[in-house]
Amino acid sequence: MLGISLTEFAVIVCVAVIFIKPQDMPVIIKTIKVLMKKVSALKKEYSSTITKLQKEFDLDEDETKTIIDENGKPYIAYDIEDLKSEQLPQKTKNASEA
Repeated sequence: MLGISLTEFAVIVCVAVIFIKPQDMPVIIKTIKVLMKKVSALKKEYSSTITKLQKEFDLDEDETKTIIDENGKPYIAYDIEDLKSEQLPQKTKNASEA
């Protein structure tokens, strides 16, 4: 949702039940629903705008990224997740170690 855990949500509900009048609860719940719908619509709009910009400028996530040092020499920038997923060669034991 918005980074709220179940415990935090329960505390918010308990505080709301204690301090908000019962006749005001339906109005507040409707207001929260409207706000959540607006946030969801903004999220979709933001996501679609980012996607359009990526397509417009041909920004692919699969492109090789480079880092240029102070001398102007380019180096390939690796994603740490890609490096973790590669299998590193296993060390072999010598006959004397066994």
